[in-house]
Amino acid sequence: MLNAQKKLIEKNSEQIEARQKVQDQAEAKLKQSEIYKKFHSVLKGEEEEKEEEKEEEEVKINNTDWQTLNQAIDETYNQFSQRLQELYPITDIELKVCLLLKINLSPLQIATIATRSKQAISSIRKRLYKKFFNEEGSTE
Repeated sequence: MLNAQKKLIEKNSEQIEARQKVQDQAEAKLKQSEIYKKFHSVLKGEEEEKEEEKEEEEVKINNTDWQTLNQAIDETYNQFSQRLQELYPITDIELKVCLLLKINLSPLQIATIATRSKQAISSIRKRLYKKFFNEEGSTE
C-alpha cells in the first residue's frame, strides 16, 4: 500500500511539473508577443524622450491594443480576465490595471500607460485588494 501511495505521489508530482513547464512556455510565448513588446517599448520610448528633453507625447495605446493584450493574457493564464470578472465586479480601468500588473509593469509605468497619476493607480490597487480579499491592505 505504501508503494502504491509513493507511486501516486510521484505521478502527481510529474503532472504538476508538466503543468508548470507548459505554463512557463506560455509565459515565454507571451513575453515574445508583439503586444507584450509594444506595451514595454512604449515606456522605453518615453524614457528616451525624457532623457533627450523632447516634448512629451501621449502613450499610443488604442482599444485594439487593450483587446489584444487581454486576449493574450487570457490565453496564457487560463481565461484570467474572464474568471476575474465572473468573481468580482470590476471597472474597465481596474481590469486594465490587472492586465498591466500581469505583464510585470510597475505602478509608475501603469500610471503612464493608463494616463492616470501614480496615486490614482495606488488607490485602484488598494480598492482591488479590498474587493478580492475583503480586508484593507497596502498597494503592495
